[in-house]
Amino acid sequence: VVGKDEREGSSPSWFNSHECQQVMRYVQALLRVRGRPLAPADIGVITPYNRQAQKLSRLLAGAELPVGKGGIKVGSTELFQGQERKVIILSTVRSSADQIGFDVAHNLGFLQNPKRFNVATTRACCLMIVVGNPHVLATDPHWGHLLRLCVQLGAYRGVPAPTVTTQTATTGSARAGGSGGGGDGALTGDGGDGVEELTRQLEQLMLGASARRLATP
Repeated sequence: VVGKDEREGSSPSWFNSHECQQVMRYVQALLRVRGRPLAPADIGVITPYNRQAQKLSRLLAGAELPVGKGGIKVGSTELFQGQERKVIILSTVRSSADQIGFDVAHNLGFLQNPKRFNVATTRACCLMIVVGNPHVLATDPHWGHLLRLCVQLGAYRGVPAPTVTTQTATTGSARAGGSGGGGDGALTGDGGDGVEELTRQLEQLMLGASARRLATP
């Protein structure tokens, strides 16, 4: 998604309202999945900025979704270190490439921080959803590689993906249209259609897993 970097007053912490709304849509879709339903405590939301975590917590609570102890956990990468959840949603926030230098100087954000990238992308047991601006993420070699992989596997949804080149420490290049590639396991998305598709595919995966267990002697 292409959102907007925002700050309040002189705070160095950023938030992205567009990503907040998208994260809430995914949480609601996940909790609607039938078959083997997810509990709120199975979902974690990771974001590198405290202000984004605050905005997300208020938005989810305002939608009468349980947040905090026994509910959806929302917090920074450091807060999730050593912990896992069945589903992790990452809100990368940054939507302006010219602010990356600011983040590096203040040790903020996901970009140009391999350790934070590693922790954030290894907390999910079953499903990870990344919500972010692909044009900004592609400027980082690690996120660029992940972005290219998502496009190749048909797991990309949303605005057209940028061409990811060797300049971002990847091989080859790839582009995806507005609705992304298809294929089994395409579990990320943008907008109402993407969320509904996520719900449908998750239900199919749950039903498929149940059928395989019943067929096992």
